[in-house]
Formats: sequence, C-alpha cells, structure tokens
Amino acid sequence: MPLYQYKARSPAGHIKTGEMQAKSKAVVRGQLRRMRLAPYSVSEVVEGKQGVSLGLDWFYYRDKKGGVQLRFGYQFPKLRDLSVFSRQFSSMLMSGIPMMKCLEVLHENQGLFDFKKSIQDTITKVEQGQSLSEAINDFPHIYPPLYRSMIKAGEQSGELDKMMRKLSEHLEKTSKIISKTKSALAYPVAVTVLSIAILIGMLVYIVPVFAQQYADAGQELPALTQFVIDVSNAIREHYILITASCIAMVIMTNLYLKTKDGKYRKDKAMLKIPKIGDLIRKTIIARFCYSMSTMLSSGVNMIESLKVSTTGLNNVIVESFLEKVTKKVSEGMELSTCLKERDDIFPIMATSMIEVGERSGSIDTMLEKVAQIYEEEVEEAVKALLALIEPATIVLIGSMVGFIVLALYLPIFDMGNLVGN
Repeated sequence: MPLYQYKARSPAGHIKTGEMQAKSKAVVRGQLRRMRLAPYSVSEVVEGKQGVSLGLDWFYYRDKKGGVQLRFGYQFPKLRDLSVFSRQFSSMLMSGIPMMKCLEVLHENQGLFDFKKSIQDTITKVEQGQSLSEAINDFPHIYPPLYRSMIKAGEQSGELDKMMRKLSEHLEKTSKIISKTKSALAYPVAVTVLSIAILIGMLVYIVPVFAQQYADAGQELPALTQFVIDVSNAIREHYILITASCIAMVIMTNLYLKTKDGKYRKDKAMLKIPKIGDLIRKTIIARFCYSMSTMLSSGVNMIESLKVSTTGLNNVIVESFLEKVTKKVSEGMELSTCLKERDDIFPIMATSMIEVGERSGSIDTMLEKVAQIYEEEVEEAVKALLALIEPATIVLIGSMVGFIVLALYLPIFDMGNLVGN
C-alpha cells in the first residue's frame, strides 16, 4: 500500500505533518477529516526522478522500512513477467475472487517497482469507476497493444478470466520464440567481441616484447612483421584517441539506427543476411500468426487483429508491408491473397495454409498451426546456426592468432635460413 505525506490544520489552528499508508489520496483526506484535521496537502511518497547518469535515469524511493533507497533505470516487465501476472490473475478470477482483491494481491507480490506502481495506479482508477481496459490504457510502456485489446474483448464478452489465461499462454509462447532467436544472435556477437579482445591483447602485450628484441638485434624486419608492430605501436600510443573514436562511432551508429532511414536500412540488411535473415523471418511469422490466432479466437475482428498483430514485430520492412495488407483487407481483399504479394516474407506454405483456413472458416485454428510449424522451424534454425557458427568461430580466432604469430616469427625463420646458408 502506498505511503502518503500530509500537512493538515488542527481545530486549534496548529499545522500538523505526518505520513499515512492508504489506497489513495482521497482515503488519506477522509481519514484526516475523521481525525478532525483539515488537510492542506497530501502527496504520495514515491520514487523521485533526480537526474541522468551514464544514460540511465536514477531514482530514490522509500522501502517498506521507510529507508531511502537508490536505483538506476526502470523496472518494466518482460513478456515472461506479464505471462506470470496474467496466469495468476486468471487463476484467482476462476477461483471466484473479486477483481479488486486480485489486483491488490498481485500488487503486494510484485517485485518490479514500476510494474508495481502501475498496478497500484490501476487499482485507483478502477476504484474511481474506470474499467480495467481503460485503466491500463494509460500504461502503454507496461502493457502492449495486444494485451490491452484482449482485456477489452474479455470485459465485453464477460470472460475476463479465460482471456487472461489465453494472454498468459500467448505471452509464454512469444517469449520462448524471442528468447531462442536472441540466443542464436547473441552467439556471433559474443564471438566477435572475444575475437577483438584477443587481437587487441596480443597487439598490446605480446607484440611489443618481440618488437623490443628485434630492435635490440638491429635486424631488418619483413614487411608483414613491420606492419603488425606499427599497428601495435599505434594502439599503445594513441589508445585514448582510438577509444574515443570507437565510442563516438558507436553512439553515432546508435543514433542513426533510431532514425526512420536507419531502422529501414538495418532491418532490410538483417533480412538479407544468410541464415540469420531466415531465422528472423521465421520468428516474425510465428509471432504474427500467434497474435492473429489469439485475437481472432477471442472474438476480435479481422481488421483490429491485423492492426494489433502488426505492432511490435521489430522490423519496419515487415510492419510496413502488413500495414498495407491491413488496408487492403479493410477494402475487401482476402488476407492470404494480400500476403502472397511478398513471398520473400511469407512463404507459399504459410499463405496456402491461411487460404485453406479462410475457405473452411477456421482461420484462427489454421493460423495457430502455421505458428506452431514456424516455431519448430525456429528451433531447427537456431540449432543449425549454432552448429555453423561454432566451427567458424574456431577458424576465425585461429586465423587471427596464426596471422600475428606468423608475422612475429618471420624474422626468426629468415635468421635460420641465413644461418643454414
């Protein structure tokens, strides 16, 4: 329950201040009046934004014991957190527990601060007469569009408990798909970072030792050896400038990728990368079909389902295409016909199955089957990608180390040849 600071006037005219735990400011004011105090001001003791450090917002807040705590960044829920929240909510509703009591229990047991704060604000809004779907609409950073739309559909159908269960299952499936894709893409990134670290370590710590020995010997060095030594000297002498340039390049790249043109070019390039592009495409199809299936089976109309399922796919190429599909479907065209226009995004197998679903009147069931097929293909693609990357990693790191070792030992080989002659 939130903590409030108050300032009030007593019947004798004295100003009193203090703190009180309550569900809302209105409850605090009512309690003060029952204590025969006239409230001047009531403010919630929540975390207060103080500034930005290293790109992270930092906050202070009161813990349960009243102590002031400091933390960095926000604590928004991930898909898995929302899935657990929805499953618990559904279980309590199915057990006959009133919705307000469910929200209070979920609020007390929530560990993520910003998520917990949104639940408390939702409770306040519902107490003031808003529906649950209206209350959570004020927190788009917490609840994605699909979530808000399905809650609204659940309230309208009177089956909020079943809708929460469907949401939980959908979020769990989506979370698994995203997790598998990230694990596959994280591997090459980690390998690249490791390779660069090994290369820099050898240039900074090992090459100078050999360079000093060759300098003392006064030996003329081969061009390859001299090149490696020159690179090593440049890194050691200008490491501040090089580091600053790298940081500036990363920042500028990130800023560019946030622009419309940057996102378009990045997403287009990602889809064209061998193996990785295929994995991303299959992930998008699985997520899109799961969203469409869940919403259509919940009674949401086709156009609204398309609008919601198009958001959050994290690829502007696909999202732009699906927005055009939504417009064409709203004009009377069939979904499968529109999707066939881009077989490089939606393969023939997927569009054919969707077409069968449209003809048989069971498009929601068919979309779920398509999603299941592509979820399995995502798993296979991840395994295949990892199996390809592991030997490539060994070859890459071995080649880098071998190149530097060869460059360092060339003068020794030349010296051995002179002695032999």
